[in-house]
Amino acid sequence: MRKVGLLIVLAILFLVCCKQNRNRTTKSGDVKVTISETGKEYRFKAYFEKEKTATVQTYIAAQTRINDLFKNYQTNKEVILSDDTKFQLKSKMGYVEMVLDKRANDDISLKSIKELSNGIKEKILAKN
Repeated sequence: MRKVGLLIVLAILFLVCCKQNRNRTTKSGDVKVTISETGKEYRFKAYFEKEKTATVQTYIAAQTRINDLFKNYQTNKEVILSDDTKFQLKSKMGYVEMVLDKRANDDISLKSIKELSNGIKEKILAKN
């Protein structure tokens, strides 16, 4: 009986952990896109062909309506959008990462960053 109780507790802990840390990875050739979400943050990270860097960065600049995000294809800064969405953006040739602190943003901000992430993923995975 004690073993059954222990198994039930372990199963519940496993389910709680899985729900708290959702992590999705997409791989295609030299492309790797990882989206992870916890109770505290949403993280989008992508490695891709260096030739797509300009396309990805142009897309991010257009969607955020901020033209001076990237200098020499690199950035590492906190971005604050017009709706007060705040996120950390890192980018260089063939790489982009966005981290949104859920505690500092609302659900609308989270949704907009998820949409931006999906758009970036589409640009990265698009066949030219």
